[in-house]
Amino acid sequence: FVELSKIPITTRGELKRISVERLLSDSINLWRRIPISTSGSTGEPLEFFQDFSRDLPYRRAALFLSMQYAGFKKKEPFLTIGLADYWQHRGFAKNVPGGAMESGKFRKNVLYPLLLSYKPSTIQASASNIRRLTLHLANDKVRVPLKGIVYLGESLTDEERKDLMEF
Repeated sequence: FVELSKIPITTRGELKRISVERLLSDSINLWRRIPISTSGSTGEPLEFFQDFSRDLPYRRAALFLSMQYAGFKKKEPFLTIGLADYWQHRGFAKNVPGGAMESGKFRKNVLYPLLLSYKPSTIQASASNIRRLTLHLANDKVRVPLKGIVYLGESLTDEERKDLMEF
């Protein structure tokens, strides 16, 4: 066993300076490597690879467990915002780009009609996208009945969670 304290800390900046080839394991076939990235909440996404065949089942299981905790039922409509690269959502969730929410035209012509016709029971997004969505819903005076909101990657304050209960 290796003591965690003996593993050197590697920063995002250091990872970005290392060539992708040096970071990839030779034991993973090319077809199993899925290019993905972080959300870019720090201003610049960090790109890396996941092992499709091994990672997907575990991620999908974890997703369904978190969704079940939020009250989601398997056959209910489910919407993700800004998570198009999340392979575990493919096949059962619709996705809209998070950055597009800043456009009033997108909200009026795409997002709100989708929310009102698709009627998702649950929305999953980063906390920052949830904040932006609730701000736009309030400003645009649109109400969306939801069973649950699952946020990831960032935290929400108790006050923000309380405000979400109004939507």
